[in-house]
Amino acid sequence: MKKTVCVTGATGFIGKTVCNLLSCRGYRLVKVSRNKLSGYLSIGDIDEQSDWSNVLDGVDCVIHLASKAHVFDKGLSETKETFFQVNVVGTVNLARQAANSGVRRFIFISSIGVNGSSSTVPFLYSDKPSPYDAYTQSKYKAEKKLLEIAKKTGLEVVIIRPPLVYGKNAPGNFGSLIKLVNLNIPLPFGAIYNRRSFIGVDNLADFISVCMEHPLAVDKVFLVSDDHDVSTTELIDCLIKSSGNNQCLIAVNIFLLRFVASLIGKASSIDKMVCDLQVDIDYTKKTLKWNPALSFQEGVQRCFLDD
Repeated sequence: MKKTVCVTGATGFIGKTVCNLLSCRGYRLVKVSRNKLSGYLSIGDIDEQSDWSNVLDGVDCVIHLASKAHVFDKGLSETKETFFQVNVVGTVNLARQAANSGVRRFIFISSIGVNGSSSTVPFLYSDKPSPYDAYTQSKYKAEKKLLEIAKKTGLEVVIIRPPLVYGKNAPGNFGSLIKLVNLNIPLPFGAIYNRRSFIGVDNLADFISVCMEHPLAVDKVFLVSDDHDVSTTELIDCLIKSSGNNQCLIAVNIFLLRFVASLIGKASSIDKMVCDLQVDIDYTKKTLKWNPALSFQEGVQRCFLDD
């Protein structure tokens, strides 16, 4: 008999894919949304006051995807407090109630940013954490709190740190790249020779499903990727080919890109595009006997498939 799984952030980019995959594999789903929507349980704001009792009844595993990723139009101190309240306090509250309700396993989607903003050599799961902003600091604090709860209660905690997750309708920087490619105009990104790890949303959903059941996943931290690192130029070239467009990539010096980006307030976006950020997933593959189901090229091609 298939187990009951609670998915928070079920209406989000990753949440929708996870729910679709688990539904196809026969799991009973409790889909949680911040807002009141048909087919979803509404929890409202996620904080220390959230009451999860009705949501967690009969649940075997919680997949916690919901988080505060970006806060706009707020002061720095308030932003840090918002991240802390949702990503740390809210997560801890959910985990404690899950343990008290008899939930067996708790899967927490963290961020590779816990390891750092860039890498000189591929990140390992065992590296000393180096979170670099309010968001990644909150994720790391939540990780530590969850492992403490695991020791005290026996709740089985699994922590996943993905790099940039891409796919059809992806938000953030990847979504912006898709929009640029769809303009079918020459793009100035033909000379970015960095190395970056990515993971397709379908591969991440598949990995999460493995972590739900595997006995060796308990109380561990896993890094994941498509296991195929590319430069930003190679990524954009793959996007162009997969889209069916014929636009060209112009080789513009990185320093010039940074200068122009700084003039329009986009310096941080360019910095993320040109730095190295690689992860080593050998430990993940060996421990859980898992390999990405889709290649990087297949994952990118899915970004342009019709619904």
